[in-house]
Amino acid sequence: MPPAQPPAGEFFAYLLAANRPRLEGFCHWLFHPGMLFRASRQWWGQQKTRPTPHEGLDICWFRDRHGCHRALPASTLIPAPFPGRVVAIRPDFLGQSLFLVHPALGTAGREVLTALGHTQPLPGVEVGTTVQAGDNLATLAAPASRAASVPPHLHLTVAVLPADYPLSDLTWKKLSANPLFQLWDPLIVFPTTFARVESEVA
Repeated sequence: MPPAQPPAGEFFAYLLAANRPRLEGFCHWLFHPGMLFRASRQWWGQQKTRPTPHEGLDICWFRDRHGCHRALPASTLIPAPFPGRVVAIRPDFLGQSLFLVHPALGTAGREVLTALGHTQPLPGVEVGTTVQAGDNLATLAAPASRAASVPPHLHLTVAVLPADYPLSDLTWKKLSANPLFQLWDPLIVFPTTFARVESEVA
């Protein structure tokens, strides 16, 4: 059986701590339509319908104490959400995705997984790397010309894998299509202060 309820983590606290002074004056996160868990449409470009509901959360913008709407720079450091190890690194349409498992959180052979999408792994971060919560793993990937309409952002997914799932087989397509994966809303796992922005991204 999977854990009875989602674990409680401190990912956003780690993210802010890793990026001082880049995020100086941070007040709260901002999420547009399409950025939240289970959103049915993309939030960038033409806001097309997603092929499957959004598997996680896209983190891109925040408001500072002066009321300014600010974006995460491509230099933003991305920390590990929980202790664990890197089990796969896959290319995505902006950069690389890191897949981590967290054995201390799983039960009955089912692994808790976090996936960090659209990143550039730091030197030395590779499959098999063991991490502690808050360890810096990557920076945000700067969009290539073919994805210029998409600003640098982090995609964060939290899931429970089926028992004995082959970890080397992890891909985004399989994560979104397999009904045996249990997906959790990252804002439940990692509570933080945020505001929903009802307007579309310009």
